[in-house]
Amino acid sequence: MHTALCTFDDRETAEKARDRLLQAGFARHDIHLQHRGPTDSDSMGEDPRAWDGTDREIAADRSVVDKVAGFFVRLFGADDPQHRHEAWSRAVDSGRTVLVVDTADEQQAQRARGLLHDLQAADVGVYHRPRQLTVYDILSVGDEDEDPAAPRQGGVGDKPSR
Repeated sequence: MHTALCTFDDRETAEKARDRLLQAGFARHDIHLQHRGPTDSDSMGEDPRAWDGTDREIAADRSVVDKVAGFFVRLFGADDPQHRHEAWSRAVDSGRTVLVVDTADEQQAQRARGLLHDLQAADVGVYHRPRQLTVYDILSVGDEDEDPAAPRQGGVGDKPSR
């Protein structure tokens, strides 16, 4: 399996890129947008990441931080010697939206990369992830205590059985 990732400055542009990938024939369950959404803001609509000092420390929900970091750890593996999960987590922490698309082979990943590059994506990369979970499988893990290595239904190009 190969995975293309890129960043966008805003979610709206990332959603347009996702729609373009769908129009190009990529499966919806193989595409994911990772970002900090409105549920990560306080009830008044302010973004706690813009606060300084103690206010920010109190407002930051650790479960949200773990969820974002955990997604990329599961995507690349905790033992990734290049620590790629850290760079992509930092992109989300900085307010960017990361688009992730799984593909069955390098040719399809390069095709996705070309489409994303044409849409002014930044930090576009393609990674070979032969023994990692698919995006679909990562998102299917609902319980943090569940074994992420357990077999799941669905995969790159497969139609989800949900």
